Amino acid sequence: MKSTVFLRKHSAAIGSFGENTACSKLISDGMTILARNWRSRAGELDIVAFDGTYIIFAEVKTRRYKPGFPPLINLSYRQRKRNFNAAKLYLKTFDISGIPARFDLIEVTVYPGFAAPHIQIHHGYLPDLPPLELPSPAAPPSPLPLSWSEKLLFSSCPACSAPNPASQPFCPACMAQLYFFDPRYRCNGCGGENHGTLDLCSRCLAEEKRPWQHALAVFAYRSCGRELIRKFKFRNQPELARPLGKLAADLLNSAGMTADMIVPIPLNPLRCLQRSYNQSALIAGVVSDKTGIPYANILRRKISLRKQSSLNRKARHQGLKNAFYTGKNPGIKGKHILLIDDVLTTGSTLSAAANTLLKNGAAEISILVIAGTPVRTAAALKPIR
Repeated sequence: MKSTVFLRKHSAAIGSFGENTACSKLISDGMTILARNWRSRAGELDIVAFDGTYIIFAEVKTRRYKPGFPPLINLSYRQRKRNFNAAKLYLKTFDISGIPARFDLIEVTVYPGFAAPHIQIHHGYLPDLPPLELPSPAAPPSPLPLSWSEKLLFSSCPACSAPNPASQPFCPACMAQLYFFDPRYRCNGCGGENHGTLDLCSRCLAEEKRPWQHALAVFAYRSCGRELIRKFKFRNQPELARPLGKLAADLLNSAGMTADMIVPIPLNPLRCLQRSYNQSALIAGVVSDKTGIPYANILRRKISLRKQSSLNRKARHQGLKNAFYTGKNPGIKGKHILLIDDVLTTGSTLSAAANTLLKNGAAEISILVIAGTPVRTAAALKPIR
């Protein structure tokens, strides 16, 4: 008989998977995550989001697939009342008034094997309790003053939770710790700095020929930048996609780079099921919204049981030769494609994906990564002022 401790850990893992899946879905729908697992004396709110008009209190219910037992069956009246009181306290804590609010129920059904989870959202779900003292969602929302917008969307830094102004995706202290590459000395191979006389830095010259023409990297993969990427990928914080995507979109606009479509690097299916979101796809969606370049999820990745981070340089190149593929008629013939990934180290993953797109008719490939491994020392890099 399984122990109580084992069952509790298993239930917590399933619940965390469902919340990450729901959070990724809301981000992909263009919403901003205000809070996750917001705890108070009245109760806990799984997800608090803002779609530009409504404050959304999302309750997430996750269950393994069992015919006749949907995830909704776990939502008791007592829990509905706790959610309702917690939402009232949240609005009171942040002194929010004049903004419509609603309750959404997100059901996540997990299937056995490698099947993708099923997500069903019940909009406007309200408990059988007195309504919140807010304008009706059916009424036209009142204009949102700038002060409220700043308080809602930029009340805290997503990296360190410090007070954060509306002009930056991260607080000034975190922005000062990010080492941004000098755009005057851009390497077309990795997007980092290149102070040589050639178009490529010393590291890219030692690698195989890059299959892309242009490359951009937002900041160096070190210090605060490394910590942000690790939180985003390994610590269940998909909400970091929006500030990181904003930095990437700003760099793309300042560099004057355009493309016909944006394609994210797909994640290993096993890794995606474990993590419940693809970090590159979330960033690509934000960049697409900010720049207007169409988003196209046309690349697929074969299942692999080995982590790329655990392999050496030679093994990475060998293991990725036939790792990517596209469906029939991907519609990329003669197109300029912008590939987006989170980190560039050796470039083997991006090279394999770019070669796959070129074989399917793409005319030109450019890459955009959030973090790149710097060639120079940290002292030579210029932090933002």
